[in-house]
Parts: sequence; C-alpha cells; structure tokens
Amino acid sequence: MRALVSLALVASAIGLMPSAAVASGPSDEVAAPVRLSVGGVSDPIGIDDLTPDLQWRNGVGVARQTAYQVRVASTRGRLGRPDLWDSGRVRSASMATSYAGDRLGSRDEALWQVRVWDAAGRVSEWSRPASFEMGLLDESDWQGEWITDRRWAEPLHHDVSIGAQETRYVRLTVIDLGRPGEPLDDPDWKPRLELGEIEATLGADGANLAEGATVTVSEENSEPGVWDPAYLTDGKVTTADDPRGYRSDYHPETDVQDQPIEITIDLGESTTIDTIRLYSLWDAPSEYGTTPNFPRDFQASVSADGTTFTKVGPRTKVTAISNLHTAPEALPVLAQDFTARGDVASARLYVTGEGVYDASLNGRPVSKDLLQPGNTEHSVRVPYATYDVTGLLRKGSNTWGIELGNGIYNVFNTPEIPKRYMKAAAGHGAPRAMGQLEITYRDGRRQTVATGSSFKSTLGEVTFSNWYGGEDHDARRDLGAWNEPGANRAGWLDAVDIGAPAGDPELVAQQSPPIREVDTLETVAVKEPKAGTYVFDLGTNFAGWQQLTTSGPAGTTITMRPAEKLKADGTVDQGSVGGDIRDRFTLAGTGEETFTPRFMYHGFRYLQVEGLTTQPTTATVKGLVLRATDRAVGSFTTSDAQMTGIHRIIDRSVQSNMYSVFTDCPHREKLGWLDQTNLVFDTLAYGYDVQAHYRKMLQDVVDAQRDNGLIPTTAPEDALFAGAFRHDANWGATLAVSSWQIYQWYGDDSAMRAHWPQMVEYADYLASIANGGIVSGGLGDWITPASPATPAPLTQTWAYHRILTHMSRIAAALGRDGDAAAYEKKAGEVATAFQATFYHPETGLYGNGDQASQALALQGNLVPADLREGVLDRFVQQIRDADDHIVVGEVGLYAAVDLLSRERLDDVLHDWVQRNDGVSYGKFLAAGATSLPESWTSSGASQNHYMLGAIDAWFTGGVAGITQADDSVAWKKVVIEPALVGDVASASSSYDSVRGTISSSWVRAEGTVRLTATIPPNTTATVRVPVTEGQRVSAPRGARKVTSTVSGFAEFEVGTGTYTFVSE
Repeated sequence: MRALVSLALVASAIGLMPSAAVASGPSDEVAAPVRLSVGGVSDPIGIDDLTPDLQWRNGVGVARQTAYQVRVASTRGRLGRPDLWDSGRVRSASMATSYAGDRLGSRDEALWQVRVWDAAGRVSEWSRPASFEMGLLDESDWQGEWITDRRWAEPLHHDVSIGAQETRYVRLTVIDLGRPGEPLDDPDWKPRLELGEIEATLGADGANLAEGATVTVSEENSEPGVWDPAYLTDGKVTTADDPRGYRSDYHPETDVQDQPIEITIDLGESTTIDTIRLYSLWDAPSEYGTTPNFPRDFQASVSADGTTFTKVGPRTKVTAISNLHTAPEALPVLAQDFTARGDVASARLYVTGEGVYDASLNGRPVSKDLLQPGNTEHSVRVPYATYDVTGLLRKGSNTWGIELGNGIYNVFNTPEIPKRYMKAAAGHGAPRAMGQLEITYRDGRRQTVATGSSFKSTLGEVTFSNWYGGEDHDARRDLGAWNEPGANRAGWLDAVDIGAPAGDPELVAQQSPPIREVDTLETVAVKEPKAGTYVFDLGTNFAGWQQLTTSGPAGTTITMRPAEKLKADGTVDQGSVGGDIRDRFTLAGTGEETFTPRFMYHGFRYLQVEGLTTQPTTATVKGLVLRATDRAVGSFTTSDAQMTGIHRIIDRSVQSNMYSVFTDCPHREKLGWLDQTNLVFDTLAYGYDVQAHYRKMLQDVVDAQRDNGLIPTTAPEDALFAGAFRHDANWGATLAVSSWQIYQWYGDDSAMRAHWPQMVEYADYLASIANGGIVSGGLGDWITPASPATPAPLTQTWAYHRILTHMSRIAAALGRDGDAAAYEKKAGEVATAFQATFYHPETGLYGNGDQASQALALQGNLVPADLREGVLDRFVQQIRDADDHIVVGEVGLYAAVDLLSRERLDDVLHDWVQRNDGVSYGKFLAAGATSLPESWTSSGASQNHYMLGAIDAWFTGGVAGITQADDSVAWKKVVIEPALVGDVASASSSYDSVRGTISSSWVRAEGTVRLTATIPPNTTATVRVPVTEGQRVSAPRGARKVTSTVSGFAEFEVGTGTYTFVSE
C-alpha cells in the first residue's frame, strides 16, 4: 500500500492559490467492507427476489479490490461455517454479487458478510454481518382475505325508474353499446354489450322479482359457465368471478340503432314493478372512467303478453356509471382484537390494500410509510409491505387497525355541484385490505392473525376522498381510540370478504422506496383578498399535504382550495392544477383541531381557506412535503446565481413527482408518463439513487404492454387514452433505454435480462407500423414552441433508431451476439431511411429546418460523417441567430443538451441558460417560479413538471464535469472535464456512485484555475484540466500526464484518491 503523500504547496505568482495539493491514498491497513446492502436497501425484510444483489463499499484505504468472498448463513452463529452459501474467493473488482446459495423459502432470514483482497494481495477483516429476510413467496402462505366494510361491497349499478307498472315481461332495447375497456383505437377491440345482472323491483329497496326469471335475447355470444343470458337473472350481481353475466356478439360500431339488441325477461306472472336495475361489469374500468360495454343509450318497455310492448320511463343515456357512483357516507375502518399469549420474540406484519391503507397496532402506526401501497397495474400485480412490529405488540390484549381510502384505484365523483376535478376517472372497485400478522413467541410457538370476517368494520371520519379532487373529514365522526384494546365497537359490522381485485393480481413484495414526509414548510404570508377568505403562501410550490390547525363551533365546515398561482384579485387560480380541487373539514367543536389529508395529496404553493371562525396566523397552516424516499446522492453548487436558481426549481419538481411512480405533475394528472423517465434520467440519477425505483417502473411498463407489443404512453395505465396520446415511440422507448440506463449507472442487468422478450415484442410492433423504416404518428417534439413544429415522423423514427441501438447494446451485454448484430443492422437500415426521408441537400438541414430536427439527427448519429460538421455548425448558428435561445420541445431538449455537452459546446448551453426572455429557464426565475413549469410559455400550464429538466444533468456532467466514460459500466471509468463557461467563478458537484463518492470542484480567479477531484475505490479516471495557451499545470503525485485528446485541456490519468490540479 502506498503511504499518504504530502506535497509542499507552492504559492502562485498572484498569491491567491497553491500550485499543487495532496493526493490522498489508502492507509496501511486493509479495512473491512462497509455499507452492506441488498438491492440498495440495508437489512431488508419481506423481499421476494430469490437471487438478490448483495452490495458493499470498500473500507477506507482499499484503493483497488482484486477479489472478494461472501458467506451467507441462516444464523449469526453459523457464519463461521456458512450453511447457505460460501462464494469462495472470487477474482473480481466488483462490489456486488448475486446470491447463489441454497434456495430460500418464505420468511427465511439470511445473515451475510464479505471480505476483500487489495492490490497487494492482503485480505481485509470480515465485514459486520448484514441480513435480509424473505417475504411470503407462495400463494399458499397467505391466509388473509380481501376485506372491506359491507356497505362498500355493493357493486355499481344504474336504476331506471319506470313508474308503477303491472307487467309480466320486461324488455331492454339497447341502441348504443357504450365504450370499451380499451381505448377506441385499440385494434383488438370491437364493440359489444356486456351486463352482469338485471333486477326488477317495486321500490328501490324492494325484493328482486326478476331473480330466476327466463331471459331471451336477440343475439348472444355464450361461453359455458362464464357468459349466458340466464346469468342475467341468477342473483349474482358481481362479475369478479364466474359466471359473469351476458354478452352480445361483436359489432362494427357502437351505434346499433339499425339493429338494436333486445333483452326480454319473463317474470313468470303479472306483477307490479317500478324500477329496473342494471349491474355493470365488476371492478372493470374503461376509457375515461366509463364502465366497459355498458349500454350508453337504451329504452325500457313492458308487456302483458310478450308480444305488444309499451315504452316506459325515459330513454336512458348513461355517460359514465362509475362517475355517478353514490358512495357510502364515509370510508371504511377495520379493526381486530387479539391476544398475545406469551413473550414475543418477533412479529411481522404482511399487509397490502387496493386504494390506500393505513395500518396500526395498538393505536400506533406500523411505519412512517404513507399512501401505501405503491401504484401498479392493478389487475396484474399488487405490492405488499412487510413490517417488523415486534416493538408494537403487548403481552395480552392487542388491536390491529386498518383505515382505507380510494387512492387512484377507485376514482369517482359525486353529484354535488360544482363537481370536483378528476383526470383518470376509473372505478376499479371498492377499497379493500388484505394481510396477516405473524407472531413468533420465545418458546417457539407461532400465531397468525389474518384479515377476514373476524375483523369488525365501520365508517370513519373521512367522508370523501378522491385522488384528484380532494378529501373531506368530519371530525364529529371521530371514533376516538378505536384501534386500541378495549375500544367500544358497539354497532360495528362484521367485515366482508370482497375478493381479490379484478384480474386476480399477483401479490409481490414492494420494490420502490416508500413515500414519507421529508420536510415541513412554514407559511410565509397570510392575506385576506375577500372578507372571510384567507390565502396562505407556503413560499414554495411542492407536493404533499397541508396541515391546518384551528378551532370553532361544532358543525363549522372549513373549505380549503390548493393552487399554484393567484388571480389578480389575490384569490387562488386553480387553472394550472386542472379544476376545482377542494378539501373540507367539519369541526367537532372540541377545541384546537387539526386537518391533514390522508389518502390523496396535492401539488400547491397557496392554500385558500374559507369558513374560519377565528383570525388565522402564519402558524395556522403548514406544508408537509411528501415524496418517495429515494436516497439523495448528488449535489451541485456554483457561484452563478442563474444556474443555482435553475437547479433549485428543477430539483423541487423532481421531488414533487417522485411518488410510487414518477409522475408528470402532482395535481392535474399524477400519471406515470414514460417520456420523462428516459429523457430526463440523467437529471434524476445525478441527484437520487433511482435504481430500485426504476426496476419497479420498468415492471409497470411490461405489465401495461398490450398483447400486440404496443407500450402505452403511461404506466401504470390508469387513464386510457387514444391515438397519439396512447402511443409514441419516445414514450415506449423507456423499456429498452431505461433498462440500459440502470445497467450503465448501477451495473444492474436484471431489467435487461427479465424484460428482453418484451423489448423484442415492442421492436416488432414498431416494425409492423413502420413504412420503409419510417414510423409516423405520435406526439412529435412535445410542448415545442417552434412553429411549424418538428415533423412527428422525424421524432418517431429517431426514437425507433434509438430503441434499436439500445437493443443492440443490451443484446451484446447479455451475450446475445446474434441479436446484437441483427439489431445493429436494423438500426443501420433505419438510419439510411431517415437520411433519405428527412435530409434536404439544398439547405443542408433536416426535417423542416427547425432546431430540434438538427439536434435529433446529430445526437442520434443519423448524420453521415461527411455531413456532420456542416450540420452541427448550422445548428449552432441557428441558436445564435435566435439570440442564443434553444427553441425545442422536450424530445429536442434532451437531444440538444446531450449533443452540445458531448461536443463540448458548453458556451452555447451557458449563453442560453443566462437568457431571461423567450424560451428560457431564466424567464421562469424572473417570474418567481419555485418549481419547473410544464411548458416554455408557462401561463395556464402546470407549474410543477420535471419534463423540461434535462439541462440539470449538464450542471453536474458539464459545468462540474463529472461523467462516465462511454465504454464504462457502473462508473468503473470516470471522466472529470469541467466547463469554465462565461464568467462563472466556481462550481462544485458530487455524486455518490455505486463505487463511492465522485466529486469535482473548481474555482478560478485572475487567470488561475484550481480543480480538485475525488475518485472512489476500484475506479480510474481521466482528469482534464482547463488550460489556455502559455499556462502550465501543477499536478499532484499519482496523476500521470497523458497526451491530451481534447483541445484546451491538460489530461491526466488517476486512480483512487483526491487530487488537486492548478493551472496558471
């Protein structure tokens, strides 16, 4: 090992900076590895990966690891002679390996250690033991039932009032078949009618007189045991399982008035009815929230003899049954008392829900996690969480409590006017919970408490909750200590087993980091623009909850409206958040009371409050900042105020959209739009450890993929769009591109391996819609201010080429050499078609000559080598001619920033960043933005999108100069090449990579530049020190000067350590 070297510092001629500094290396001892983790998580419990990634960091002084050994045992005492796995000495510099020992079963715990060998062949001590614990791996492990309050278990239906009619026959004549469970442009969908049950009653609560009645239909498409006209009157009103009900044949159009479908019910004898009740498909959303294949236009008629029918009641037109759902008066609350009979050694709670749940034991939350579970493709998989609740149990009486909300799973509105805003109106079904508490006693006995009919249920104080539109609490309904032993639950009902969500989704261990409260904002100002209307300014646009504390008489209702902007009169402007979003809090009159939403969240800066009976202060409202707990790994600081401001607002928007999915905005849509997940990846990854989050997101993409290979624009696909809003290759590119991105940044190849077949399916889909290699349609350079806009086929074909190129790289990394060559060839064919279609020799430009067309062609390496320099020069001149503005949308922005940064045209990016007018970030700052708006025009658009955040990657990767070599994976080879742009005096950035912290910091004054770089273990770096003609560079020992490959820099190769260079 080399000793720590101290170099004498020589004062510079100007007396401001030393000419060289210390290169700190490893110590004389080989320290044990530290920061052991499994899949990036310390000591996780409840995982379901049978071959989890075991990761570590080398201890201080280990500059280069040459080998490692991992041992895994079932107990701490067996680590010396491991009974699960001993890797033996593995010659490798990798600081991660996949578990390859005995197969682990449900609930198994594994202890593990690692030791390493350094470059001198010396071995470290064993690390401190770490652990991981398996979750419930088999369906048979689950004993819990999906439960809810029985009042929420009633399926959706539509009542047709026909007035009192004495009749034997009832007929339904359907004129419009409604809308599908898939978007209207889905090539696999054809219109048909589907119903679960038809009832006939006298009075809304009367007996069903149609049960068991004979049904005849004008057409049918039966399937034994599943679909048949007889099932319309079998008394089973749900379609979550078989038999389901009745379905018609397919029709070419939804409008069937020329050949209406008739359903006739013979009640058996003449009887009096006044209501016909139609039950829709159960737990099945459709486009824009309509119930799929439910009739939109129909007429009821009656007959005494079955021959002559008379129309009764109005002709019924239903636009969206699930939007008109009349919910019970409040959301479900569930509780179960149980007894712990002995001394508890350990206890695990395995719990999930659909909608949103809060779980507690003996009145205390089981964790700090919020808005659980994470959002997924509901019909495919549902994540469950595992909690160590040993410390929450008592010997003797205990209580397990669960509160339920709707979340994005069950979005519906109410008949109230004005209606609350909704984006994705889809009633997947009633909120429900499922789980089990497993207790292990010190004497070895085990006890399981599982969700089921032994739970009691009631309706709580949350009277309304909509993922978009707001939440209402009535404190007069407060249940007191309902979730503690000894609570009075008189009048509570038995919980009911409502069954699994539609599709019988797989239960999987939660992958992405949970959402938690991470910060508190204080009100900075309170104003009263109108008498009794108060507006609280929290100073920053953010995502989370408001916390309002006040007092007043019982029954006082306080209305709160969150917003990002204000109107001229000082009241809130909700235009940018979608519409009327409001929370209501009805006071119990018990003194000081506090309101915070529980089952949804807002994106806002301002809160308008009406109904207060006491004078508010700045202490009345606080902001609780929520986000997924992805670990912060990066920093960026600079002397430049403009860059500092831009970095701040982009980071705020990144955090505001870091929920269980990476959303577009935290208010209007809250959807996992896939464009930004690949186009703005570098910005996210420089700031946060998104490895686990992206693994989960990529699984969402696969779950949302259609049978024909199409990848929709959002995943999970909670809102069903059509046309270009359903598919765009730049959105679909996320599957291949982001699988490669997490491999390149983290060395994680799990997504590439798991999802390769789905990538192939998507590439095949694109090939099927391409014409001579050109893909048309899509959203183009979304949100571009350019006029005319970039041709959409150009952006689509650029994406197609990008996907094929990434698939070639992925195939090579997976050892699929034949596939690698095939996709490389296909990419070349697309490049040829791109050149032939979009290049105009007479102008030397691509597309319609706009900036984005040039940026995309250049960044995608679609420009022939002999033309590249000229096209690049013309592109830069376009920017200069536009007063240094880069006039592009989000797709062109990624391409422009990446291109200009790679070409080291940093001055072009700098000059744009400094603009405060037109298409610029500076315009946002000048307008007082505290987060990043959705569009360059800003007005009326969301004020909290990270979609245009690609520039932030240039701050760390360009200005500070931290990048990874093109042929590197997991930061094995680092490049430090800072950009001294404009009059920026200093910049500093750090990134905590999988190998350790990489940092670059520079300062310049009066012709002298001081650059300090830190390189982690098992990493080499090329350090390029800015230098002008006539300057010399003082370098520390350990830095080997090499021939510079980039003009304007002195180039050095370094290993692990901290190095300071001075050019003067």
